[in-house]
Amino acid sequence: MSRLVYAVGKERFGVTPSERKQTTAAKIRRQIEIEKLRKGFRNLRNQYRQASEL
Repeated sequence: MSRLVYAVGKERFGVTPSERKQTTAAKIRRQIEIEKLRKGFRNLRNQYRQASEL
């Protein structure tokens, strides 16, 4: 019965492709903390390089 309903609906209205959203996994708290530390070290390194150029 459901095949019949689907077939009739498909003929009348057509089939629209469903859009799948790709979900990204949430980052773990430790990963976020490590990224912050790396960014901080990078900023310090750049500040040191700029200070030594002067």
